[in-house]
Amino acid sequence: MTLATEPRRAASLFSLGYIRSSSLLLSAALAGTLALATLPAQAAKPHTPSAHALHLKHLRAQQAHLAAHEAKHDAHLAAQRVALAVHNAHLAQRGRDARLRGRKAQAKMARASAGHHQRMLLLQAALHQQHVAQMEVAMQRTLTARAQTLALHSHKLALRQQALALRYRKAEIKLAALHHRASLHVAKLIGQHQALSSGNVVMAAYALRGSRYVMGGTSRSGFDCSGFVRYVLSTTDGVSVPRTAAAQYYHGKPIALTDMEPGDLVFFKNTYKHGISHVGIYAGQGKFIHAANAHKGVRIDILNSPYYMGHFAGARRVLPAQMRDAAFLR
Repeated sequence: MTLATEPRRAASLFSLGYIRSSSLLLSAALAGTLALATLPAQAAKPHTPSAHALHLKHLRAQQAHLAAHEAKHDAHLAAQRVALAVHNAHLAQRGRDARLRGRKAQAKMARASAGHHQRMLLLQAALHQQHVAQMEVAMQRTLTARAQTLALHSHKLALRQQALALRYRKAEIKLAALHHRASLHVAKLIGQHQALSSGNVVMAAYALRGSRYVMGGTSRSGFDCSGFVRYVLSTTDGVSVPRTAAAQYYHGKPIALTDMEPGDLVFFKNTYKHGISHVGIYAGQGKFIHAANAHKGVRIDILNSPYYMGHFAGARRVLPAQMRDAAFLR
């Protein structure tokens, strides 16, 4: 049973006693009224003195019983009041005990809250220290990674510098080679110019060795066989010959193989087509200079080799006597 139900129980007990006492008093009053109402009727009837005395005795007995009942009821009410007072005192004591326990519980909760707050502060401090430690570790890792990246970049930069130095060295070597080749080319051009302007056909032909073979070519950028012969003869002393090998074959003066001199033209047949198809300039000592083909360019070959003697068609002389003498000087 809770503290809230104790006052309701006391109030209900008091109300029940009051109702019982009120009902008893009402029943007594009704009994007295009935007795008084029956008195005239009984007085009207003839009765003996003994009956009247019995009736009075009965009434007195009832009154005494009523008085005893009222006294008993009053005692019961007093006992109920005492019980109610004791109960109220008990309730007051329980209320004081409850308030004391509440204050103790509040104090305990306050101490628990303070301890919890202290533990939370310690936990927050520990978490903060852990977070700081983690940040320090992360920062250290970041610094280490950056140092590694910087070292890698430095290594790459060193490699690039080495590569640039190597490339610069290669460029210097290449530039020196180009300068040397340019010097050789200039010297070759000067030699070709001197040879072509000297009037010596063989020397001019020798100066053009290594030139490219180009079908239909008639300049230093590339020659075919008849274009090479025509260019050399026209640039030495202005000797003009026809453009094709077949036309050049019928242009000059036929000579025997044993009578050939440097500067004479040698012709070949059935090389890449039927009939007169190739021409060169005789250089003496059984050699001739010609634009051979796209793979070999302008070069010197031996006339009495099996291939050329197998395709030999004859020799022609187109140079005047003074130019042949100049060719002999070579």
